[in-house]
Amino acid sequence: MNMNSLDSNNEQAMLAEVGRATARLIHDFKNQLGGLKLYTAYLKKRFAAHPDLADGLEIADKIVQSVNEMTENANLIGKLTRPLELTMLATDFVQLIEQAIGQCSTRIAERGLTMKTDLAELSPEQKSVKLDSQQMLLALGALFSRGIEAARENGQVSLSVRSGADELELSFVDDGEPLSDEQRESLFRFSTSERLNKHALNLVMARRIFEAHGGRLTALAAENSGLTGTEVRLTIKI
Repeated sequence: MNMNSLDSNNEQAMLAEVGRATARLIHDFKNQLGGLKLYTAYLKKRFAAHPDLADGLEIADKIVQSVNEMTENANLIGKLTRPLELTMLATDFVQLIEQAIGQCSTRIAERGLTMKTDLAELSPEQKSVKLDSQQMLLALGALFSRGIEAARENGQVSLSVRSGADELELSFVDDGEPLSDEQRESLFRFSTSERLNKHALNLVMARRIFEAHGGRLTALAAENSGLTGTEVRLTIKI
């Protein structure tokens, strides 16, 4: 099977998954809308009896939070249902990794994490990958955010990059609770057992972007890093 056929099959499989997940997502939206109706009814009752601005604002904040979550999920589902268009240019992959980590620096500090990095010294030829830097930056951000949130409070995460004959291997390891085999298998797919939210959808989108670049994405039990959580490994052709 040639690469074009493989890419086409991946896209068809992804769109089929999106279709199955859409019904579940709509069900979640209905539940959220039910909550919105209750919050609004309560707000009207409070204001009608004796207006309390503080209570009103608290309820309003809950409504805004729910609406924002629904909007984010809808936007992500919309992206997943559209063809992925890539603008492929030679890019320094290690520099792109550093940029993605930089975007996560505030959250790393908020959670008190120590980040160990091992970005091997690579030649310009080894670091150069033909890719869509904007799409890849989004995917890397989702990948790193997952590990940062999975890590223990004041814990540690580890990032390393290695070069093979014709590929680069990125490894991101957290020290969070170990995942089961089933959880690792479904980490970047539409899980049938967990609620869909923006974090889960971002990981599905990341997987789609990596696969569109010919990358391989796997989740493994952390073993050789000294950490006890999950290793996410991305391999991409140079």
